Amino acid sequence: MEIRCNLVHEQSDGLTCFTPSKTQQQFKEECDVNNILRNYVDTGVLTHVSDTPPEFGDFSSVPADYGEALALIQRSEEEFMTLPSEVRERFDNRPANLIKFLQDENNRDEAVKLGLVNKPVEADQKEVN
Repeated sequence: MEIRCNLVHEQSDGLTCFTPSKTQQQFKEECDVNNILRNYVDTGVLTHVSDTPPEFGDFSSVPADYGEALALIQRSEEEFMTLPSEVRERFDNRPANLIKFLQDENNRDEAVKLGLVNKPVEADQKEVN
């Protein structure tokens, strides 16, 4: 009877591939983790992941899971469809265009004219007793 121990490993000759490699060696420096971390220490940004610049902001109000996010999107589309057709057409029938429009403070006057937001109350308006 032979007793085997997990601590003793058999030696392997390794893997030999006879087909040409598909590895593209021109990216060797970009993929080296030492270069990636050195760049991160210098800039504070991990650029090897994406060419687009990072965005920073408070995203604490973003839904926690996919189901919540999907329900929010569906509710937004339903509410968008309750707007008059002329208003929807102004935004190419896309709720995302409306949201982008409303996020720009320069569009406040037009948003009031379209009935999308309430007219701001004047701060200097005095109460009548």
